[in-house]
Amino acid sequence: MSGARPDLSLVGRWLTEFQRVPITADRTFSLDGESRTLARWSVELDPVGLGHRHRAAAADWADRDPGYETRDLGIIHKDLHPAHLFVDDQRCSVIDLDEVRIGPGAFDAGHFIANLRLLARRIGHRHRAQRWIAEFTDGYRSAGGSALERDLRRSEVYALLKITWQVATNRGPLPRPIGEAGIGEARWALTRAERLLRGAC
Repeated sequence: MSGARPDLSLVGRWLTEFQRVPITADRTFSLDGESRTLARWSVELDPVGLGHRHRAAAADWADRDPGYETRDLGIIHKDLHPAHLFVDDQRCSVIDLDEVRIGPGAFDAGHFIANLRLLARRIGHRHRAQRWIAEFTDGYRSAGGSALERDLRRSEVYALLKITWQVATNRGPLPRPIGEAGIGEARWALTRAERLLRGAC
């Protein structure tokens, strides 16, 4: 996306259509299950000094509106980020479907937004992140994506907590920083998650 980049409005429209596909999945999104996953990640972040903050943010995330879990249900990819998408003129394809399940409509959109921010940061285009996100969400809304803003923010927080764990433990989408640069990026993701939870951004 540093040069010719995909039409993010198309990605937003595609996501809305994907979530309406009338298929069943053998797994369902669970707040309890995701809270346990976040708790495990927090433990793995203790050695780099981020476990306490991650644990507190994860508890705050889990404590929010329980209706999130069942609102606007549909198929979700659950790991949607730019590296999993292939976009040409008017087509969008996705890979890595091993986590597909039934879940809240906001989840994939918030996850993608967090990863757009991460990509913009990594390639030195932080100033473009907001424009990219607006383009994506405009496409999502224009195709009937109806996730509540608070649910999008909650989904973005989850993705940022995941990114914190990934980069601090040398996992996640490439290219990724290592060593102190990775810890710095983990701190950035965790700080943004905390600010979203406080309503500061």
